[in-house]
Amino acid sequence: MSHEVVEKNVSLLAILIVVVISIGGLVEIVPLALSSQVKDAAPGVKPYGPLELAGPHLAAMVFATESRTRHLDMGLAGELVAAGSPVLVVTQDGEAPDGARSLAVGPLATGIAPAVAILPAQLLAWRLAAERGRTPGEFSIAAKVTTRE
Repeated sequence: MSHEVVEKNVSLLAILIVVVISIGGLVEIVPLALSSQVKDAAPGVKPYGPLELAGPHLAAMVFATESRTRHLDMGLAGELVAAGSPVLVVTQDGEAPDGARSLAVGPLATGIAPAVAILPAQLLAWRLAAERGRTPGEFSIAAKVTTRE
C-alpha cells in the first residue's frame, strides 16, 4: 500500500492511526501489568501518603468554597493542623477549624467560586517571588522562549 492512497483516503488514515496508537499503547501497558517490580515498592522504601508529610515544615492552603465538598476540605484542614502544619482555609464565610487561619472571600456563585478563591494564592506566590528577588511572570529556568513567529 503506497502512502498516496492512505493520504487521500481520510477514513483509511484514521483507522490506521487508531491501529498504530492501540499497538503502541499495548506495547507500553502489557509489560507494566505483567511486571511485579512495578507493583511492589523497593525493599526498605516506604511510600508516603500526603498526610504523612504534614508537619511544621509544610504550610498548606485549603480551598473550601464548594458546599458539596466543604466537609471534606474542612476535615483535611483539621488533620493538617493536628499534624502541626500551618494552614490557611479559604472559605466564603471565613470559618476554619481550630488552629487554622481563615480567609473569607464572601458569597460567590458556584461557577465562579474556584476562580475567585485562588486569587489569594496567586497574590501570595507573586509576593514571595518578588521577596526572593525574582520577577513574577518572567521565565527563570527556560533557556529559550519563542515570543514571536
